[in-house]
Amino acid sequence: TTTQATTQTQTISLINQHRLPTSSSFRMTEGNSRVEFYGFPKSEDVPFVSAFCHKLETFLRATSTPYDRRSTMSNSAPKGKLPYIVHNGNVVPDSHFAIRYLVDNGISSDLDSNLNDTQRADSRAWQSYIEEKLYPCLVKQRWGDDQNFAVLTEDMMSSVPWMIRPLLAWWVRRGVINTIWAQGIGRHSESEVNSLMENALNDVVTKLEGKKYFHGTEEMTEIDVILYSFLGSSLISRFDPQYNESVLSKPVLVEYVKRITQKLFPEYKSVGKAKSSKITKGL
Repeated sequence: TTTQATTQTQTISLINQHRLPTSSSFRMTEGNSRVEFYGFPKSEDVPFVSAFCHKLETFLRATSTPYDRRSTMSNSAPKGKLPYIVHNGNVVPDSHFAIRYLVDNGISSDLDSNLNDTQRADSRAWQSYIEEKLYPCLVKQRWGDDQNFAVLTEDMMSSVPWMIRPLLAWWVRRGVINTIWAQGIGRHSESEVNSLMENALNDVVTKLEGKKYFHGTEEMTEIDVILYSFLGSSLISRFDPQYNESVLSKPVLVEYVKRITQKLFPEYKSVGKAKSSKITKGL
């Protein structure tokens, strides 16, 4: 309607007037060739709320790629979403294409270099399963449930000026709900979404049981980066209670996440202390 269109225009205008300043919050190197990694604002001692931001930073650390982490919001990002990278003047949005750019240009090592074609195909299939089936279930629980959404807004948008925070939250939530409705998960009931989520997590347990990493290798591969990233923040977040409890109730997943966290993100002390039925504050 005309009223809705006017409200949305005013909201976007306010957001653009109060864009969060980009700032360097994690520095690993100096020089013109460094990778600039842009993600949502967060505390230094916890994972990203966004699994895709966590995925890209996990890849950077797993490959020992020097980078600067910078904070911004999605309205300032290419394609209107985070994360993205900037390298030698090249802007590469989307975690998947950022990783491909880094590997293809020899900036980062290829974590899958020792996998055969069958293993690579298996990794791609599982990537789709996690990112396109499991993650939308988590998104629906976060943004569709009023109580979860209230906590998410409090934690994720604490750095946004208070006068525009409700408008920004409404605008972002509206876009997310429309997206998952079009994707299909948004049309399912709460119990149906919970069953899809539980099935996916049980499948991950089956694949990881008795292994250090997904393919039975001694070192992480790219699918481990993805699995870890989509499981990691669940151990401490306050706004994923159903997903949180499901992950924490599975010792195989908890051990997997804690082992990789200790290896790559030792500063995330709260992840190592996470226990079932005890949800601590994330961001």
